[in-house]
Parts: sequence; C-alpha cells; structure tokens
Amino acid sequence: LNQKEPVYFSNFGRCLYALGKLEEAAFMYGKAIELDSGRTNRYVSLGQIYFELKKYEDALLYFTTAYERDRKNLEYMGYLADLYDVMGSSEKLGDILEKMLELDPYNEVLQERKNGLKRVNSTQTS
Repeated sequence: LNQKEPVYFSNFGRCLYALGKLEEAAFMYGKAIELDSGRTNRYVSLGQIYFELKKYEDALLYFTTAYERDRKNLEYMGYLADLYDVMGSSEKLGDILEKMLELDPYNEVLQERKNGLKRVNSTQTS
C-alpha cells in the first residue's frame, strides 16, 4: 500500500479509531473518500465517528449519503434512526422506522420502537 491509495487512509483510519483517536480517524476516512467516493462503507464509518464525537450534523451528512446509495439497506437506515432519535427528530425517526418496517414487516424490535414513538408523540400532543 502507498499513501496515494484510498485503502491506505481507510485502514489507517480504522486503526486510529481502535486507538480512540476519533478526530484523526475522521480525517483519514475523509481523505479516503476524497480519493475514492465509491465505497459506501467509508461514509458509514465516518458517520459513526462523527456520531461518537456528537457532531450530529456531520454524521447526518454521511449516514444520509450511505442511505441514498442503498435505500434498502436496513443497517444504514438503522444508523439514521439512531441519529434522528438522539437529535430529537421524532418525525424523521417515524418516517425512517416506517420505511424499515416496509422492508422487514415482522421485525418485532422495529415494531416496538415505532409503537413506543407513537405513544411518546401522542402524550406530547395531548
């Protein structure tokens, strides 16, 4: 590997992440994306780092990009759902949970989460 290959930067970012050096890891993943924007998993990794750093707007950008590249990926949708939940975006959370349930209608955990959100929203509006 050489320093001009995106895989070098993503691997280095993964190592930095494992060491708890989140800011540096974010920089490396960003560099990998800059060199090769075709790998969706790099967007997810960068979104996760920003989520842990509580930089939610940045995390939203990268999770949304991953989701828009693969709208049937429940994992990517789950990251968005968790982010919307933390950000207090209950309407967007409800929307993404509905989309997830369309793809996986028998998922009891998703159904429970959606029902819990409905209960919270109905008590807030009463």
